[in-house]
Amino acid sequence: MNIFFEEDIQEITRLDFSKHQVISFGKEPEKIDFITHINQVKFEDADTNKIIVEYENLKLPVINLRELVLSKINTGRKKDEAD
Repeated sequence: MNIFFEEDIQEITRLDFSKHQVISFGKEPEKIDFITHINQVKFEDADTNKIIVEYENLKLPVINLRELVLSKINTGRKKDEAD
């Protein structure tokens, strides 16, 4: 199943990834967020400790539990506190 449409891909290519961006696909509870900056986690640490998940012949890098928990701290969002 391909969840990306050509117009989605074109929109993503126009984004400035040096700034904080949140790109969401789908609807809850299957919503997926792609985030370019997260609280209290350095990219180098997240990249070193990432987990590779295989899904439909794709290898997807996913943040590990430690960095995920750190990213939820101090966001001020009730949803993150609940997570």
